Amino acid sequence: MANLKRYVIERDIAGVGGMSIVELCGAARASNCALEKLGGTVQWQHSYVAADKTFCIYLATDEDAIRQAHRVQRHSVHAHHRSAADHRSADREQLKRRSDACAAPA
Repeated sequence: MANLKRYVIERDIAGVGGMSIVELCGAARASNCALEKLGGTVQWQHSYVAADKTFCIYLATDEDAIRQAHRVQRHSVHAHHRSAADHRSADREQLKRRSDACAAPA
């Protein structure tokens, strides 16, 4: 499996905050069924629901996989962002490689 990165997906959905737990679970189930068609390149982790927005946490191979998931799920997306935690992790790995390279004997 490719290295998956964490993404936060913001969607504008009028009235989503007023949906029942049954309706929200049904929407999540339909969304996950659509994601199965992508062969594991995108995985839903969890969502946060506000009055007229959702913020969904996904793992994905890259931004193209996220875009493809939105097409398959037929959702309109307001914005998607790579998670800050992933950026910090990538930065730490890059700094470690630089540090290791500097410490290596010439």
